[in-house]
Amino acid sequence: MTTPRIACLILAFCFLLSGADPAGGQLQREPFVPRPGDEGIYKRISQVRQAADNVKVDGRADDWQKIPEFTDPPNDAVVSDGSRDIVRAAIAPREEDLLVVIETAQRPSTEDLAFWFDVDLLGFQAADFQIGLSAMGEHTLWVFEEGRPAVQKSLKGLEVSIREVVEVRVPYKVLIAALPAAMGAQLAAERARPVIRVSPFTWDKRSRRFLDYGPAVACFRLAQAPFPLDPPPARGLKALRAIDLPVAGKWYVGQGAFGPSTHQDVFAYDFYMLDSTGHPSTVRESRRNEDYLSWNQSVIAPLNGRVLRFKKDAADNPPRSADFEKKTDVPVNEVFLDVGDGMGLSLAHFRRQTVNLAQGQAVSAGRVVGNVGNSGKSAWPHLHVGLWRLPEAKVTLPLALANVRVSLNLPGEDPWGRDFTTWDIREGYFVERLRR
Repeated sequence: MTTPRIACLILAFCFLLSGADPAGGQLQREPFVPRPGDEGIYKRISQVRQAADNVKVDGRADDWQKIPEFTDPPNDAVVSDGSRDIVRAAIAPREEDLLVVIETAQRPSTEDLAFWFDVDLLGFQAADFQIGLSAMGEHTLWVFEEGRPAVQKSLKGLEVSIREVVEVRVPYKVLIAALPAAMGAQLAAERARPVIRVSPFTWDKRSRRFLDYGPAVACFRLAQAPFPLDPPPARGLKALRAIDLPVAGKWYVGQGAFGPSTHQDVFAYDFYMLDSTGHPSTVRESRRNEDYLSWNQSVIAPLNGRVLRFKKDAADNPPRSADFEKKTDVPVNEVFLDVGDGMGLSLAHFRRQTVNLAQGQAVSAGRVVGNVGNSGKSAWPHLHVGLWRLPEAKVTLPLALANVRVSLNLPGEDPWGRDFTTWDIREGYFVERLRR
């Protein structure tokens, strides 16, 4: 079976989390003082944790009522087989296990390996591993470790019930025994990530086709004690400048400064749009820029500045092309602004011929400076943002966003959303500008 791993730049978070270790003991850590403003999230975590403790894996969803759920978008593709048409999903990542429920348009199929789900632990929208559910009790695990071929393993020890819904309990100790050590440490260790994202989908063995993709669902870990909801600043450095989000709508932070696979310039950040299933394009693995949600979106100047340099005539790459990765010097359409205090702001990967500026021109915050494209070394259309020390522009600087809502999930009002006047940018979250 061909794995549905999304080709992208996988990143990792380093977070501090209180929870159970693989041996079953309670982890010890320094006392943590919650940040002002996060009290509502910790209260909701406690409420959802209590609800999750009452869940029984019996193939019914009546005990999931108080756990946030997410539904397919109204324009989701029609699936003729209602037993594999995912309409709703929810997760509850407890301290020792992960609970998942998947609801279908009709009573779910019990065919072997009809239901799968991707799991993201490291802070990117692609899977770190995926699980296929077997009616015979020996499930399938695909592991996607960066820089290595995908590995397939059998997986036992899950609790699965397929009746009115598909309901699963995945003990972390089962996964830790099967996953690479670094990945397993993200599940139940002192530095485990506090957010887990699950993306369900269905598969037909006879036709060897993917039939439906359900909503991608993210949730904070349901720990008893409060824990940091964000990692500490990269390299211990606080942001030197806060900017408005340079785009309208809800965007995903795909790459930044907190993982082992960051940009070479370290303090630089990629923003792009995703659909509710966690994909950047309306057509899976599309090679057409026009199919990507970020394509041709307007980019605004987030600060007042003066144009130090710009480029507008570089060609846009076909998405998901490996050709540009082999090249060392790929022209990119860029706007580079002097924003004062010895700092320069770079906005890059514009669509060809959409930048309309002049050398030395004064640019006011809020002005449209171009449209998102796919020029330069870019896997698909997105906006690259970086703050640089002038005049050399050889050192990048930590950057923050001003007046933003930070969410774990895309559709509607995410129950895990938080509002910030200033937020140090982290991978793996959705961001949107707050209305003033």
